[in-house]
Amino acid sequence: MAQSKPHTPGTARGAKLAALLVDEGTALVRNKFEEEVKKMNPPSLRKQLGQHKSYFCRLEYLNPGQRKTLYPAHGNSPNTTEGFDISLLKLLWKELVLHELGRNAVELRRIQTYSDKLNRLRRFRNENYGHISSTDLSEAEFDRLWKELTGILVALGGDRDRISERLNSCIDPEQEKKHFDLLEKLYKEDMEVKDLLLAQAQSMKKEILNQGKSLLKGQETLLAQGESQKKEQEEVLDQGKGLLKGQETLLNQGESQKKGQGEVMKGQEAIMAQGESQKKEILDQGESLRKGQEEIKSLLEEVRDAQSPGANFGQHEDSSSSTGLSDVADDVITCLQDLYRTEYAHVRPLPWCEDLNLHLGEIYTNLQLQRRDGKGQFNDTGNIVSLGDIYNPGEDSEVKVKSEDRKIRVEGDPGIGKSCSCQKLAYDWSCGKLDRFKVVFFLEMRHLAGKVKDEIFEQLLPKDTKSTPDQLWSYIQQNQDDVLFILDGLDELSQAARQVTDVVDLIQGKILRNCHVLVTSRPLQCVKDLEKCHQFYKIVGYSKENSEEFIRKYFCESPESASKLVKQLQPEQFLRESYLSQIVVNPLNNLLICVVWEDNNDQLPSSKAELYEMIVLSVTKRFCTKKDLPVEDDKLPPDIEAALRGLGKLSWVGLEQEQLQFNIAQITKKYDKNADNMLNMGLLTRDYSFSRIKRTCLCAFLHKTFQEYMAAWYISGLFTDGSSREEGLKCLRGLFGLRNASDIDRELILNSRLKYREVQDWLLLILGENAAPLFDMFAEELTKAQTDEDRDALSFVCIIWIGKSCAGDKMAEVVAPCLSQHATNNLGDFSERYDVGEFFERYDHHINWIVGLTHVLTCQKKLTASNNPSLTQHLTVDLSHMGVGSSEEEKFDVFEETLSDYDALRSVALVDAAGGSRAAIHTFSPLRTFIPRCGTGSVSIHIDPHCSLYLKLLSSLEQLSVAPRVEHITITCGVTGDPLDDTRDADFSEYDELLAQMIVRQNCLRSLRLEIGEWYRYNHDVRGFGSLTATLQRISQHTTLQEVEFELPVNDVLTVCVDANTNTRFEVVGIVNNMEVVKYRRYERFDVGPMVHELTECIKKNKLLKTLRLRWKTRDIRMRTHKVYHGVCNSRSLSRLCSAIQRNRTLETLEIEGMLTLYKSDSQSGRQARIIAKLLSNKPSNYKVLNITVFAHRPVNDFVTFPAAWVRYRSDRTAAEPRGPST
Repeated sequence: MAQSKPHTPGTARGAKLAALLVDEGTALVRNKFEEEVKKMNPPSLRKQLGQHKSYFCRLEYLNPGQRKTLYPAHGNSPNTTEGFDISLLKLLWKELVLHELGRNAVELRRIQTYSDKLNRLRRFRNENYGHISSTDLSEAEFDRLWKELTGILVALGGDRDRISERLNSCIDPEQEKKHFDLLEKLYKEDMEVKDLLLAQAQSMKKEILNQGKSLLKGQETLLAQGESQKKEQEEVLDQGKGLLKGQETLLNQGESQKKGQGEVMKGQEAIMAQGESQKKEILDQGESLRKGQEEIKSLLEEVRDAQSPGANFGQHEDSSSSTGLSDVADDVITCLQDLYRTEYAHVRPLPWCEDLNLHLGEIYTNLQLQRRDGKGQFNDTGNIVSLGDIYNPGEDSEVKVKSEDRKIRVEGDPGIGKSCSCQKLAYDWSCGKLDRFKVVFFLEMRHLAGKVKDEIFEQLLPKDTKSTPDQLWSYIQQNQDDVLFILDGLDELSQAARQVTDVVDLIQGKILRNCHVLVTSRPLQCVKDLEKCHQFYKIVGYSKENSEEFIRKYFCESPESASKLVKQLQPEQFLRESYLSQIVVNPLNNLLICVVWEDNNDQLPSSKAELYEMIVLSVTKRFCTKKDLPVEDDKLPPDIEAALRGLGKLSWVGLEQEQLQFNIAQITKKYDKNADNMLNMGLLTRDYSFSRIKRTCLCAFLHKTFQEYMAAWYISGLFTDGSSREEGLKCLRGLFGLRNASDIDRELILNSRLKYREVQDWLLLILGENAAPLFDMFAEELTKAQTDEDRDALSFVCIIWIGKSCAGDKMAEVVAPCLSQHATNNLGDFSERYDVGEFFERYDHHINWIVGLTHVLTCQKKLTASNNPSLTQHLTVDLSHMGVGSSEEEKFDVFEETLSDYDALRSVALVDAAGGSRAAIHTFSPLRTFIPRCGTGSVSIHIDPHCSLYLKLLSSLEQLSVAPRVEHITITCGVTGDPLDDTRDADFSEYDELLAQMIVRQNCLRSLRLEIGEWYRYNHDVRGFGSLTATLQRISQHTTLQEVEFELPVNDVLTVCVDANTNTRFEVVGIVNNMEVVKYRRYERFDVGPMVHELTECIKKNKLLKTLRLRWKTRDIRMRTHKVYHGVCNSRSLSRLCSAIQRNRTLETLEIEGMLTLYKSDSQSGRQARIIAKLLSNKPSNYKVLNITVFAHRPVNDFVTFPAAWVRYRSDRTAAEPRGPST
């Protein structure tokens, strides 16, 4: 491996990955190996190496360097693994750990399991750093490899959080070279071992083959000997028979003849023994041969494992070398270009308008696209205004598709122009505007029914094409970089098709991984299918200029009409119809507005629902005129109304079954006399041309949006017909995921929102002020809820829909008595997943919750006590969901005013967690907004450790000081002085003053809890640790406070900004290897005497306090500028405190932890330890808990030194010359 490029961000990423691999991987294996050594007998590495010295020295794949490390020429073997690289550690694991500890099945299995994990780490190293020509890594490749390596290291016992911290580390060029050189050395050693093992295997193979031949010859000789011995045995047996016959005549010579018989029998036994011996010898030789073969097999497996993956990969043949494939390509390309230039050149968006047949080149209008960055935020893409620009962005564009970015995901709302953009992309390729690709396949997912290979022929190629699917597939496999697949509408892929198709494998790179794929879908649909895409774009629709351009193209023959419509769409012209500013960004809606404007005598609808209602009415009127059917005052003939109801039912049933295409024959059979009107009215379009070989008679709605609108219209109509109310309730429950049961299935509610989001939104728009049936259903379900969790979740959903309703005040009256007493939008995963819209739409979803809750509280204030209503008593608000910009502040002001005199509220909990996005300009104050002016029982504040949006500790304490009456306050703050925060630096003494001020002003306060996790600071002169003198003084004077608990850090971290000279002073102590070395005080003594005095007075004076907990904790922050403060006081002050504690008779719980530090070298510390011990041993009876814990400080260096570059510090040489020698 060689570093082929200079230091770049790409090589820095490669070096960061290498550092993780070398440093973390080696440390994990070293620690694990040393743990195993402790289990050995004897538990000493040096003694173990001494015991096995002869074995290791004979080990052929122990290289000279490793042998020298284990057995140095002068001195003893090492007793620790310090300096051992990962290859040597792995060798010792295999040879020493396995030999010493793998004596039983359980241990053997454990050791082998860890060996497998080590092999994964080695394979990762060799695959990614063994034989590559460059160390430059793209962001996407780095993210993939970092994730993979993290998984391997965690499996080896690594800490995921610790590994994540390394993402922010910096690697200088010198360290880069060091890590790359080490990895190259390890790789070469692996290859040397591989070559050695191969040579050993070849030698052993030859030796065993020769041994086998020799054994075979020996077996032949033994078999021949066996035949000879068999004949001899037969002769002896014949002799024995003769001897038996002669026994009668030789009785007198019995003794001599018995002796002769004995000799004969001994001879037979000797022959048999010789045969058994030869048989055993043959079996032993065979077993030896079998063991040799197994050893060869094992060696070969080890060699194969040692080989780097891909070493034997062959190269694809050039496509031109495959006989006939060029002809296949030419034929297919010609067919596709003809198809795209003819059938795809025009778009007929509205089937009822036969004369509306628009040419793409004339009517297509640029769209706004945004690209998601590595932080998950969508940003504008400049001149990227069509899908073709993604691949041809121009020389000056900042957004270019990298060669490795082969899978591109494009999302957009319904009707935003995804399909038209895909069609335009295919058309542009056929016209030579996308010459980046040799061939482009445009497949529509709603028509997909089989494998991609077959669907190309089904959807795109004629019957008489010269190629076969296998021939075309071979061409694609051999020319993957020149092929683009356009896959339109993945969210419309049916479940039946998913069972048989391989299109998801294509998107995820499991097949044709080097082909280019562009796939479209609705927002947040098919997320798991698309999560491996390399780039993510979002179509956000028309800009104001785009919309006007389209209108002028549409009315190209009537410029006056176009100008009049454009003028009507100006903001100052439609204050009443402000919804139009939102819907004209959608190309489909833009077209529909043009059609309605044209058909409705230059009049605009007042809402989106009215727009679609007018479209449906316009279509049906055209159809009636065509059939000479009378229409009076928009009153449709009964047959046409029945056909519309049939279309509505078809829509709803289709959506339930995830069906977007319908069989015409089945419609005719099921809907009988209404079928003809349904099929020919103009809302359905016939799909004849998509399967070009097996043509079937199918139909579908013009757009899925129309199917969703018709389904919602159908459900709303069931309630206007009194006889269909039960059917309507059944549809409503299915639509919102509510079963007719006592329990609530949250997952079903979430899935229904995901599946029917557009239908739900359409239904509320269509129902308008007549939405009572929907909220009657919610009220009925709320009364059946069995648990508080279910009631909270369903109340959350219900309140959102009240906020979305145009008649929210009336709908609140329906459900207000049934809602949960706990109003919350903090339901964890449920509230996160309930709204499946885009990022900022999820803010709207929670703003609607605020609006709905305003209606509910207004309604509940009117309810009398005699009605025994279930009033809202507890409020929990997750502020991370609140994007409070200027447009939303009015809604919060209304909520604040409504809550101001709501006296039923008992508790308020505010959660400010990371994940949101605060508006740049806002005056939103959560404590002022959510705490009633008439006061409340308790206030709980949780501030997330990082990136809180609206709550900061300083401002929260300030606001609580002026808040209305509060009895219980709990504040949990994960981080103070967040390095990512713009809040000014403040010393702990400021917090002490604010706490004291709050305690004084909250004269009804009964309990106070404060927990602070970590403390960051920029300023050298402020501290995150200090005395609670002012706070303790106010506690001692308070007349209602009974419980006080503080948990504070005893340490802080100095945050170094980009230009460390602006806020930080380090002392330069020397120069090492041309680098400045600085020092920083890690431990500092702090006089807590004044705080001990105030604590003593507090315990003496306050006779109401029952619980007092003061804890200072050391947080596990592994930062170079991490400082611990050691509290110290004199023995006299401590003695007075203990005396006050001893005399107090009202406290029941007292815990003091970490306030004091005792120094072993200080004689005073011994006296203080005895004072505390005496108190604890004579604990007064009123104390249920009495505990005083101190830190014991061992003698250590108070300073740490490190290179100045590690904290990006540059000294001013004129102000601070470095002291110490230059090394």
